[in-house]
This record gives sequence, structure tokens and C-alpha cells, in this order.
Amino acid sequence: EQLKAVDRPLFSDFWERFNECVGLLARKRQRTVFRLTLVNGWNDSELDAYAELVRRGAPDLIEVKGVTYCGDSKASPLTIKECPFHHEVRAYCERLPAAAGPRPNL
Repeated sequence: EQLKAVDRPLFSDFWERFNECVGLLARKRQRTVFRLTLVNGWNDSELDAYAELVRRGAPDLIEVKGVTYCGDSKASPLTIKECPFHHEVRAYCERLPAAAGPRPNL
């Protein structure tokens, strides 16, 4: 539900498509990356769920950033309150490897 709220997917089967892509990433022969955007109050408490995606997708790199507030919009209910501070993003990044389990490059 958090992914649906944050990403506003176009397809009704977005979750199935997303999970299929995560599984395919683990088999890629080139370098892969997960890009996670943290949104306070929306997905910042989903560490274990993201760790599970990392285990399944086995990305070579993980980029974590905080959402950027771009002003009021009818398309998005986000406010400046949902933007995490740098120290909050860093703390999340420090907890993610332990939650994802042992991996040589994580």
C-alpha cells in the first residue's frame, strides 16, 4: 500500500510487475541498483520490507535519498514535513545492511 501511495502506479497489476522485476534483477549480469526514496510517515518505517527486497533483488548498489518537496500540488499530498533530514536518511542507511543480512558488497 505504501508503494501505491508514493508511486501512484499506472497499472492495476503494479505489485506483480514490481516483484517480477525485483526477481529478474538478481539474475542480471551487469551492475544493478536499487533507488529508495524515503518519505517520513509513508515508508520510513518499512525497513524490514525493503531489506527483503534487497535480499531478493541482490542489487550491487543501493541509493537512498529523502523525498524532495516541490511545493503544493493537486497531484501529491506531500508537504515539507514528509521530507527526512540528512541525519535521518543516514541512520536508515546504517540500519539497512544489518536488516538485509550478510552480503559482501552491501
